[in-house]
Amino acid sequence: MPKGPNVGDNIIDLATKKILYSVFPNAEIYSFRSHPHAAFYYGKTDIGKHDLMAGIREHSLNFSKKPDLIVIGGAPTWATSSLVSMDTKTITGTGAPIAFIGSGSKYYSDKSNRENFINKINDIKNLILIASARDEPTFIDMKHHGINAYMTGCPVMHYIGDNIMHKDSDFFIISFRDSKPLRMIKITRRFIKKLEEILKAKHLIVFHDYREVHLAGNLGGDVRYIVEYNPENLVPFYRNAKFVLSYRLHGTLLATTCGAPFLQIGNDGRCSDFAKTFDIENKYTLSHTNLTVDNILDRVREIMESKEKYDYKDYGERIEKARKNLEDFKSELRRLTAKH
Repeated sequence: MPKGPNVGDNIIDLATKKILYSVFPNAEIYSFRSHPHAAFYYGKTDIGKHDLMAGIREHSLNFSKKPDLIVIGGAPTWATSSLVSMDTKTITGTGAPIAFIGSGSKYYSDKSNRENFINKINDIKNLILIASARDEPTFIDMKHHGINAYMTGCPVMHYIGDNIMHKDSDFFIISFRDSKPLRMIKITRRFIKKLEEILKAKHLIVFHDYREVHLAGNLGGDVRYIVEYNPENLVPFYRNAKFVLSYRLHGTLLATTCGAPFLQIGNDGRCSDFAKTFDIENKYTLSHTNLTVDNILDRVREIMESKEKYDYKDYGERIEKARKNLEDFKSELRRLTAKH
């Protein structure tokens, strides 16, 4: 369920479909946005009630013939407001089985979002065949609510699936994100220059979201950047990067699946849950709390100077475990759907 021109949403969509096609090679898959608004360029266009095809509701469910399987794919689609637009009465009316793939949580100050979600899940619980979680906290929550769950990680980390290893390259990536917690850690020309000195490579700033492109002018005229939300166009850049400094979870995930060394700047609960699952020692993650540019430079320097310690093998072993869980998930999904 992609939301708009954001590479994270789009690669989740592609990666989820790749998983589904490996189970159901001849499937016809229709993909609908999770939100009744469209996020394009700068700002948000709220099309509200006019967007009849968003969410899991009557118009999308009855778009074609009765669905054989309803897939709720990607994140954040567990216990969040992303899925309050579920029409549980119509879903129950179809009788179609449901599968969650790679779902995770997002954190909101309004706790009623989660309560609303859990109530809706209880309405359709008997239709949920199986679920896979993006991270350990989500997996635990799914199991707590009696869901047949597997901890597979985000679909994106399985999209290509290269092993992470240090490599020689003439460029590195800064995966840009604009958010309140990150605005104190500004990407300046001085900061970029310091990174170039440490990494002995040239910079490339990647904008994943069209809504942030207007901020490129703040970076200076001699800064190299690309704007792209087609994941396939970004893959070669991530695959061949010497290093990825990621301000985005899906910058981290693109680095992971493409095998590029990275440092993640965690700025929300999603990043924290992901680190708790795959980077327990926080070797490759820095929380935004009380973080400075010098802290980032010091950690990047340490990673590059201590490659035996920062070899990503511990991280990779946890990814490999998630891949095995995904294979088990797919086998079980194949078996369960054969009964319907």
